Amino acid sequence: MICAALPAAAASLQATDESRRITVILRYDDCSAVSPTDIELRVLESVRRHGLNCVFAAIPQVHVHDSGYKGVQAAQGADEQENCAEEVTDVRPLPQEKSALLREFVRSGTLEIAQHGYEHRRLQNASVRGGNTELFGRGLELQRQMLASGKAALEEWSGRKVTSFVPPFNSYDNDTLAVLEELGFLNFSAGMLDAVPEYCKLSVLPHTCNLLQLKDAVARARVSSSAQPMVMPLFHPFDFTEYDSRKGCISLDEFDSLMAWLAAQHDVDVVTMQQATTQGKNGTMTGNAVQTDASAVSLYDVTRHMAHRCFMLFSLHPRVAASAVPVGARLVLPQPEEAAFLRLRLLLATIAGYLVAFVMGLVAGRLSGTQTLFEPQWVAGILIVVAGLWCLMLLRRRSEIYYNAARLTVFFFSCIAGVLL
Repeated sequence: MICAALPAAAASLQATDESRRITVILRYDDCSAVSPTDIELRVLESVRRHGLNCVFAAIPQVHVHDSGYKGVQAAQGADEQENCAEEVTDVRPLPQEKSALLREFVRSGTLEIAQHGYEHRRLQNASVRGGNTELFGRGLELQRQMLASGKAALEEWSGRKVTSFVPPFNSYDNDTLAVLEELGFLNFSAGMLDAVPEYCKLSVLPHTCNLLQLKDAVARARVSSSAQPMVMPLFHPFDFTEYDSRKGCISLDEFDSLMAWLAAQHDVDVVTMQQATTQGKNGTMTGNAVQTDASAVSLYDVTRHMAHRCFMLFSLHPRVAASAVPVGARLVLPQPEEAAFLRLRLLLATIAGYLVAFVMGLVAGRLSGTQTLFEPQWVAGILIVVAGLWCLMLLRRRSEIYYNAARLTVFFFSCIAGVLL
């Protein structure tokens, strides 16, 4: 399957720079009753000033003290926090004043409202990555009630049909996807490593990078073999230094400069999730205008996402494999052919790493000369060497412990084989 995709990937490399359009989707999460309105307005004003648009993933009614959302500490004083600590049922819908401000940007085309769960509750579940979820494992009927209620609330104050969904904590299950299709959602956005069943009809738009990686992601997209690569930077209130001076990574002025740079890129189309879905299913995007094409196929279907997911899983391999792909390849959603090509390169580099370990072990075993496998001195010596190498690798790159252990195991047994031959 991978090899079959190589000719298509090679052919796509012939695409000219003029034919390649880079789709960028700006996704801001956790807009709610307790998120910083002043920062959000500055973000929207910057986006509108430069002729761009963005997506706000809004929480219909935030469950303040169980959401995992840190904005409540900034919104309340210390005394109020202490008094409210026991109010575990503190649920706040978006205030009318804030919804009116956001509605202005929705009407002007600057903003798309995506649904971000229901209450953004932080429920512990060991079955999900990260351990937190609001939706996973809660059953079809309960999820139907929650998401339908949240969708109705967002549509009422925004005055627009909500067709995009962002699961809290990037956590969901097959019941979630079934409910989204049932309720008329067109797409959803989670992480690049999240699995999606092949029968899912929704467009899949995973986030690919953060704001600081945006320029590198666009640069990588320009040399991608995909004709229509997609980049989605994800950011939150706490990414801004004006909100959190300790954890923030970008100021509002720097964000404005980044938007100015983005607007100046001639080969970049900044669109909303809804526009990207329309682009994929009904036509192509020129600037912010949609040109329908009845023959167009979905650009963001499950096939594309899963091909990229396979590549991303392989990209978790250590540097010996990761060095086989271009820098920044993980910051862009490529088309399936390029994802399969990159995955093959990673696979071959990983195999090469094991082969090197095997050959080194075999040579070491052969060079042991007349030593007998069961002589205590030889056994102790080889175990000390292997243990020493393992510890050195572990201390140097702790994230590669499993891969290094596997390579050393190959080395050890090939060394024994070399002695026995």
